[in-house]
Amino acid sequence: MEHPLRQGHPRQSGANRPLETRHGLIEDTFPKIVDGDLWLRVQAAREARRGRGGHKIGAYVNLFASLGECVECGGGMRINAHGRTGYRYYECENHAVLKTCPNRCRYRVDILEAAVLDDLRWLSIAPPPKRAPAELVELEVNVKTLTAQKERLAKRVKTVDDDMYDLFVAQLRDVINDENDAKTRLAAAQQAKVVEAAPVEIGDLTDRPVLHTALKQRLEGVYFGDGNEVMIVTHGGALGMVVARQNAGKPYWFIRGADGRAALVSDGKLAFVDAPAGMPQLDRHTADDLLRHLRRSVPH
Repeated sequence: MEHPLRQGHPRQSGANRPLETRHGLIEDTFPKIVDGDLWLRVQAAREARRGRGGHKIGAYVNLFASLGECVECGGGMRINAHGRTGYRYYECENHAVLKTCPNRCRYRVDILEAAVLDDLRWLSIAPPPKRAPAELVELEVNVKTLTAQKERLAKRVKTVDDDMYDLFVAQLRDVINDENDAKTRLAAAQQAKVVEAAPVEIGDLTDRPVLHTALKQRLEGVYFGDGNEVMIVTHGGALGMVVARQNAGKPYWFIRGADGRAALVSDGKLAFVDAPAGMPQLDRHTADDLLRHLRRSVPH
């Protein structure tokens, strides 16, 4: 059983540990190396520097962490910052660290990110399905109950004598008002549910850790080849080619249909070509995202 004098006093180590006696704690048993204020500030600074995990370069989150792969050796890609220009570059880990891969290319991070986030911003993250909240169920039941009550009173009004007519009409008016209020609350709850369940597009995300999670959900991989060419493959049938170096041309994208043909999009222009070998077919999720994007983009 813990000694009562120890309760509420966490253990400390070294010279900072107070002397415990049966009369209580005696502070400052040993001479202090630093004063208490400095010691507390050092502890606060250590706590502030404590990391929170995740794929980060300093405070910078690598959006394609665990997605990038060197085409030459199959190894992972890391980000390195150029000391003079300040630009960040992807480079093959096996080449940079082990010198076992011939891929010497360095791929501009900002160019690759811009190509993906600008051209695939319409890809959505499907929210997890949610059950109807209890409030919504109660509102639906309330509307049905009031509607049934209104219909019963409306029938009675036609059959009652003159002495009871005004009373039933007043009751009917109150029930109609209650029903309208219940319908308004139900419509608002239904609209809130639709908004909550609406897909969130990648282009609407601004928090980099959340954006990284979204890209992992929608991208199959980001493949870095010789000549600074990067191929981006989505799970749902889109394939992009980006040259991630300064003064490179515009990226181009293929979106494959069921007929083996693909839409080629480059610099805002559209053409139809044979789909590249091995390209995945457009799935329903991506098709819905693309259709929603086109409806918004094309003038009516």
